[in-house]
Amino acid sequence: MLGLTSSDFTLNKGTHMGTWGHNINENDTSFDVTETFFEKYNEGMEPAAIKKALLKQFSTSLNDVAEDRDNVLFPLAQCLWETCALDDALLAEVKKNIEHGDNIKTCETLGADDDFLKKRRATLEKFLSKISTPKEKPKPRKKPPARIESKYRAGSCLTFKYPDGTHGGAVAIDADFFNTKGTMTLALTNLRSKTPPAFADFERAKIMDFEWDSVYGQSERYAAIKKDGELHTGRFHQHSLDYKSKQEREAFFKNLDATFCIVGELPKFTQILCNTTWIDKVSETADTFDFYYNQDEPISEMPLKELAKVLTTRAK
Repeated sequence: MLGLTSSDFTLNKGTHMGTWGHNINENDTSFDVTETFFEKYNEGMEPAAIKKALLKQFSTSLNDVAEDRDNVLFPLAQCLWETCALDDALLAEVKKNIEHGDNIKTCETLGADDDFLKKRRATLEKFLSKISTPKEKPKPRKKPPARIESKYRAGSCLTFKYPDGTHGGAVAIDADFFNTKGTMTLALTNLRSKTPPAFADFERAKIMDFEWDSVYGQSERYAAIKKDGELHTGRFHQHSLDYKSKQEREAFFKNLDATFCIVGELPKFTQILCNTTWIDKVSETADTFDFYYNQDEPISEMPLKELAKVLTTRAK
């Protein structure tokens, strides 16, 4: 359980995209494929239908043969194997790639050192051996967690105290609560005063810690600008709070109530400003980003009231 104190707002900033490791799911794209597959599987969707949906959803990565294609095919093959639905065509493609060393060459071009390459080869050999033998029983479906209602929602304007006693403000850009797990993601504003800020203060406030982040592969769909030949998207640093079990849930919300005071709510649509990694869940994203980043005023300079108005109007 993550303890909640005002010092959380100087720690735990959102990590940048591009995380990768030698195991099958140790990169952003592969993790997303696996997570999405089993979300749909546990909801009752059949593996073949999930495969079709994921091939469409991750089409940008699949077309990136030189770098990101394997990050879709390898975890997809593993998921299908675990559910006794791995087809011969996908198995053959994965096998050819591994035996020809294509993925190792990709890792080399990305700057992997000898130690990483050694571990990656061993991982791929073990992976291919496993999925080459059909699994006897499919992985059992898990009952999806039940969503619970909360006064904390995307768009909630939250006041809190800094360690020096001054009052600050944060905006919830994402809030997903279930019976067995839950998260709330916050963006820090520039509010800081001797007295707690009111909702009108939030409307005039600006979100802090904005920067441009380079993107590639699947995330290129949401690129806002091109700088020095590279695609970039806007990113605000995020502060995530979560619980991971029923036992942690009660303490989590008690800590929220002890730390924050809700003084109002902005339109939920403003969460689009700060999401990048999970942005596939927002259907209006691509159109909105294209519109928003072409505004005359930089997004880091727009008051929250203006941001909400621009985005809400565009969504209709």
